[in-house]
Amino acid sequence: MKKALFLLLILAFAGTAFAAYSEDATATLGEGDNSLKVKLSNQVKLDYAENGDGDTFVIAAYHDKGTRTFMSSSEDASIYYGEETKITMPDAPDVGTSIGTTDDFDKTL
Repeated sequence: MKKALFLLLILAFAGTAFAAYSEDATATLGEGDNSLKVKLSNQVKLDYAENGDGDTFVIAAYHDKGTRTFMSSSEDASIYYGEETKITMPDAPDVGTSIGTTDDFDKTL
């Protein structure tokens, strides 16, 4: 449920989002039975990564013509953003470890 709510927040703030894309502008988050297919708006990219055990994830979104990239993780209560698009997101955190701000994602919503 937390993943779905967070994804809705990202889509609301970013206007849309980047990951494994198909021709119908969908992105697949995760693998196997627990994967989630997301329909993206035009020129929106979504990036998603999980740790080796699949316990935590990090997700980032941006619009190709936008000026910001938004990012958060399953271990953070905040959404962070950077003043550029296509910023490389950090790796998924360990359980109980917040990503917090980074050099690229230095502002919090």
